[in-house]
Amino acid sequence: MINTLFILDFFDRDAFVLINQRLASPAVDSTMIALSNPYILVPLYVIFLGMALRKFKTRFYLPIVFIIIAFGLSDSISSKICKPFFQRVRPAFETSLSPRLPEKEWKKDAGGKRSLETKLPGSRFGFVSSHSANVFAVFLTASFVLGLSRRIRVILMYLASAIAYSRVYLGVHYLGDVLFGALLGLIIFFFLIAIWKRFDFGPKNVFS
Repeated sequence: MINTLFILDFFDRDAFVLINQRLASPAVDSTMIALSNPYILVPLYVIFLGMALRKFKTRFYLPIVFIIIAFGLSDSISSKICKPFFQRVRPAFETSLSPRLPEKEWKKDAGGKRSLETKLPGSRFGFVSSHSANVFAVFLTASFVLGLSRRIRVILMYLASAIAYSRVYLGVHYLGDVLFGALLGLIIFFFLIAIWKRFDFGPKNVFS
């Protein structure tokens, strides 16, 4: 398949080397690995649930359903449609880039001996980034349906950006992958909020 993303390669390879290698430091590796771990967001999702219960009472399921749909759409579209269609190989598999892959995992050899080895992505293709699409879709949707304050919205956008950045830092995505992932999340957000407004599910003027 002809690489339809060749235009991105003009800046993506240089941007990748800059973030993954020149700006990288062992001192922040653990932080970036933690940011890429989806389980780190579990406490935040629990907070979202608590806010839904407090603001919507017996109708708490409404914002939660929209947040879940945001995640489902972003994850499915990015993983099941975009990656197989564009087939853009992740930088982790591009030996010409000499990617720096700080994330490790324990593996067993044929004899059962355990050793710490470089952790490679589970899939070969990376456009668009599911991590980036998911966090932007979920955080934007949650911000709206829960009526979060401006300060909290800004913090969530910084967190989403940090998670997206960590994917490039760890060598599993190009910058273009995470930027277009964020764009996908934004599109899904606008789609869901149009439905939310159409049926007037929640309090008005939540962004005032």
